[in-house]
Amino acid sequence: MIEVYKARVTGRASSKKEELVKIHPREEFVDKAENRLRSAICEIQREFDLTDNEFLRVLCVALDSIRSHAKYGIRLERHGDINCPGGLE
Repeated sequence: MIEVYKARVTGRASSKKEELVKIHPREEFVDKAENRLRSAICEIQREFDLTDNEFLRVLCVALDSIRSHAKYGIRLERHGDINCPGGLE
């Protein structure tokens, strides 16, 4: 895995310190995608004037789809084969 080094400021506003953090080069893309998704999620709730509970119902639809896809990734990680059912070997 290729690693790059990035100085990141951490700590409270009154006492900031710099530390060296190893990050993967693709982490910047992931961060940007996460931020865009957060913005889109908030915009949907505002656009349709959904209460928090109504919006949770909408999010559950997306999570069900993600859960289904994640199942195969977990199988591949654990067993090396997406067709292998869950459980211990």
